Amino acid sequence: MKMGQSEKALEVFENMLAMNPNDNQGVRGLVVECNFGLNRPEAVLALCDRYRTDGMEQLAYGRPLALFQLGRIQEAAKALRRARKFLPLIAEELVKTTHKRPDGWNEERITLGGKDQAYDYWKEHGKFWQKTSGAIAFAMNIL
Repeated sequence: MKMGQSEKALEVFENMLAMNPNDNQGVRGLVVECNFGLNRPEAVLALCDRYRTDGMEQLAYGRPLALFQLGRIQEAAKALRRARKFLPLIAEELVKTTHKRPDGWNEERITLGGKDQAYDYWKEHGKFWQKTSGAIAFAMNIL
């Protein structure tokens, strides 16, 4: 995936999910990233539906972005509000104009619900929000 081979990476990640459906490795977050990179919002939604009660930030914030990309604005707004309620610092990070690495940043240790998680989400997934015309403005209006 890091080498720009999202199709091949996605195949590997989907095989891993098939072998380990409970995904105690967090591969589903990488599947979201690959699918956004390949412009496949429907696949993101399918994965979010498969892990409906999941708390991973990639899925929590992936759902509203995918819905927005598909023009399902009311559903996207509801999903974004739900994600904000669960992980509010990520919502704050999304609408910032500048993104600064938090003090004590260590990408090997991310705090659930912390500023470091919000920054890490932006670092890895912010590009998808930025590339989606109107998504940041939408988030600003909702949040």
